[in-house]
Amino acid sequence: MIQAGTPICMVTGDFFLNHPKRSRKLLLVEDDASIRQALAEFLRLEGYDVATAIDGEDAIGQVLLQLPDLVISDVLMPVCDGLQLARRLCNLTVPFLLMSGFGSEGDMGSLRDHPLFVGFTLKPIQIERLLMEIETYFNPRPALSTGGLSEAMTNDSGVRW
Repeated sequence: MIQAGTPICMVTGDFFLNHPKRSRKLLLVEDDASIRQALAEFLRLEGYDVATAIDGEDAIGQVLLQLPDLVISDVLMPVCDGLQLARRLCNLTVPFLLMSGFGSEGDMGSLRDHPLFVGFTLKPIQIERLLMEIETYFNPRPALSTGGLSEAMTNDSGVRW
């Protein structure tokens, strides 16, 4: 039984410690400080553990220090851009999601077909879409099986309908 005056963190502690997003480490790579700070704060409010980097070189250092579960990176950045970063991440087997105000997923070339390529989102960022991309990566929906449906469409005589 919870007694009056019990700190709320003690009541909800198990939920937050065991929250499925709590253990998900994201690395957000964005050269625009205002976008980087706003997105990082929003993702933290959603329950993710978020580290940030200002460009691809900074991101590689962060990846080597603490392996993130997913890297979310801008494409156009100075020093080492998002495409260069993605190619280097492939060698480190780190999944990545790219975002840009220019171009499309089709511009990603061979990276688009890479198994570590999670997705592409356009700027200005639509928060719901970004969250959907992240959630889809972490919680993929199982493929539908037609086995049960095929059996259900067959009557007792073995005739399919």
